[in-house]
Amino acid sequence: MFKHIGITLAGFAGQLLLSLASGILAARLLGPEMRGELAALLLLPLTLQLVSLAGLPQAQTVLAAQKPVKAAAITGTTCVLVLLPCLVAILAGLAAVPFLLEDPALQQHAAWVLICLIPLLSFYGIPTSTALGLKHYGIFNLYRIGGSVLYLVAVLFAFFKPDALVISWGYVALLTVVGLPLSYVLCRRYVHGPLRWDAKLIRPLYHFARPTFLSQLPQLLGQRFDQFVVLAVLNTTALGYYSIALAVGQMFATLQQTVGTVLLPYLAGSARDGRNPALLFGSALRVSLALSAAGVTVLGLMLPWLLPLLFGQAFAPAISAAIILLAAYALSGLHTAFIDGFRGIGLPNLPLWSEWLAFACKAVVLGAGVLWLGEPTLLQIALLAGLATLPPLVFDAILYHRYVEPLNASWLLRSRTDANLIKHKLHEMFTKQPN
Repeated sequence: MFKHIGITLAGFAGQLLLSLASGILAARLLGPEMRGELAALLLLPLTLQLVSLAGLPQAQTVLAAQKPVKAAAITGTTCVLVLLPCLVAILAGLAAVPFLLEDPALQQHAAWVLICLIPLLSFYGIPTSTALGLKHYGIFNLYRIGGSVLYLVAVLFAFFKPDALVISWGYVALLTVVGLPLSYVLCRRYVHGPLRWDAKLIRPLYHFARPTFLSQLPQLLGQRFDQFVVLAVLNTTALGYYSIALAVGQMFATLQQTVGTVLLPYLAGSARDGRNPALLFGSALRVSLALSAAGVTVLGLMLPWLLPLLFGQAFAPAISAAIILLAAYALSGLHTAFIDGFRGIGLPNLPLWSEWLAFACKAVVLGAGVLWLGEPTLLQIALLAGLATLPPLVFDAILYHRYVEPLNASWLLRSRTDANLIKHKLHEMFTKQPN
């Protein structure tokens, strides 16, 4: 498992570097105001596209891990099942656009970008879940990196005309012309047979997808809730500053996302492979926690000079918010690893309570904070968002203690065993003789 965590982490690191490069270029080419407009144009599509998948990617992953011979039918059936959720997501987004943006011209572009991006991103990403279930981590990471490369190329269009609309429509065009064909080609490398509809797969897919979606819905809505608050309470320029703070803050959430991504198929197939799911779950959590704590500490100390160096002095007002969000997203990423682990050991109903608690905490803390402060600053919104991550993490630990294994001193002391295992695996990796 640690080998696959390393491969996936490398893929996520590549994706993170590409996203960071895109963020730096967009910030320097557009400035705070137009960078905020770009964030506003993409905010609804990126949020609702995840909602439109309705828990099916996780169901795909688990079902493909359990029944690899049906991988083609699972992929084809999922492509049909997402059509209705995509339509619902588009209609919901169109209803929300007028409440978030004041400029009529920007509203119109946001609506059309929404209509185009939701289905494009959904169909581009569907095969990744099958690849993950079949443990083709190289292909899985190519999908992830491919999407980030397309967005980076779209940002490069701003060299010719620095405009948020140029980037957003360039991204739509690249996904259509390059992204979807690339997705199909990669899919056929590991999924053999016709991508057909199989009505017999509807029930098992929805059996897992329903509780997953109910638990994901608050997560997906809450994921960018603070950005919606910034856009609604302040303006697009403030969102430009906040998006840069988020770009930095999300860096170490990548580690826990990697752990959760690898955990899901490993834990789902643990009974077949003869592994102990509790030991796998615990080891992954301890490793990610230790690495994130170290990384957040180091990067937090570097941010006051690193952020202006990368994004430009114009974004210096985002430094304090970025430091807070760095820690907040590390905690939020650990929460995600807990959730994916619960799903992987066959307890998809547990995350339901935890995710709704997380969303409720974020909505209540940010809502009450905005009402109390009147017109909060970026730093205050970041502090409120960070405070809201603590209660659900405590609740996750309680669920883990009750349903997986006791959380006590001996659980923490096993970190030494984890470290020795990683050391052994790394030594094995670098000293292995080629055939």
